[in-house]
Amino acid sequence: MGQAGRSYVYSGTVVFMAGAEVSALRVSQVIEDGRVRQNAVNLMGPPQTVVAGGGVAQRTGVTNEPPEYLETPLAVDVPVAANTRVIRHNYQVIVGAEDRVAGRPVRQLSFRPLDQARFARHAWVDIETGLPLRSVVIDGDRVLEQMLFTDVQVSSTSLQQTDAPAPAAAQDWPGVAPDGFELRAVVGSNDRRQWVFTDGLAVVSVFAERAEPGTFPSLHPTGAMRAVTQDAPGARWTAIGDVPEETLRRFLDGVGAS
Repeated sequence: MGQAGRSYVYSGTVVFMAGAEVSALRVSQVIEDGRVRQNAVNLMGPPQTVVAGGGVAQRTGVTNEPPEYLETPLAVDVPVAANTRVIRHNYQVIVGAEDRVAGRPVRQLSFRPLDQARFARHAWVDIETGLPLRSVVIDGDRVLEQMLFTDVQVSSTSLQQTDAPAPAAAQDWPGVAPDGFELRAVVGSNDRRQWVFTDGLAVVSVFAERAEPGTFPSLHPTGAMRAVTQDAPGARWTAIGDVPEETLRRFLDGVGAS
């Protein structure tokens, strides 16, 4: 299916649905100096842009607003095709029928979690490129969020990524991550550090921030996103990701004392 480990240049329009909330974005992926960079421009509400690459997502275009946590699949430059080993460790993968999304042939895949630490998912993956053109995140019989490309243009330009991304060094994380999650990136300084984990599909970011009470960024989780905070002397720890809250709490167990 598609070309595993290959990242393509593309642009398209994506609709996100989380409960009663609907948003639309113009998204694109480019390759610059041998690295993948992604952009998402909000088409509804206040104009803003999320730019992602190298494991970090940054938002621009919002003024006179307090900082917010950014949590998006764009934050981790990890093609799903390159994570087969990690995905199969955490999910039962069921290959479904062919279909069409945004006018392109896709194959439906179902991901059933092997434990209670993650949500079930469905994905409709472009047969040529491996790009997920539609996805659904499910908790039991409840749909938490959906993503759908309404149109997409794919360039012949691509970047071959022959190896799955290597996990970051374990000593870079002061706690113990739940089983199945690998540390992919560590960014920031001692005042504000971010650790990014993935189980191949779900993404969890853990932030450690040193600031006065009342100056911490706002939390606005929606859809499948959950957030948990834990205060320690002089710092606040926050875990946010598209996993159950209990999984996020396990990330924070013990880190406040580190």
